[in-house]
Amino acid sequence: MPIDLEVFSPRGIAWKGEAEFVSFRTEKGAIGFLPSRAPAIMKLSVDVVTIVSSEGTDTLAVHGGFILNTRELTQIFSGVIEKPEDIDLNEAKETARRAEELIRMSESERDRAKHSATLQKSLTRIRAREGSSGRD
Repeated sequence: MPIDLEVFSPRGIAWKGEAEFVSFRTEKGAIGFLPSRAPAIMKLSVDVVTIVSSEGTDTLAVHGGFILNTRELTQIFSGVIEKPEDIDLNEAKETARRAEELIRMSESERDRAKHSATLQKSLTRIRAREGSSGRD
């Protein structure tokens, strides 16, 4: 029995269908759901969500949010979800390069944290775009 999966953002449904496996990262580490998983609710980290279905593997850049799993349905909710085809790879690489530079130049812990968050989002976008055929 496959996982009934819905992935939502304020812009609408980013992915909906039956999945054989879903992997994602929480603040505690990487996790994967197989069908018939016990109910759970978890906070998502900024990272790539990988969805394996009978039609192939899809990746999405998910910028935080929550995953809710019941016995009948798994749902992902995030303020920002990006499909690989919607990501400008050159822009993401430039933003990451600039964030790394700003981290080195930052004098305050607050500025370093802000630029580190920007770097993490950019690296997630790059991984989603470059790894859209699968993930380790």
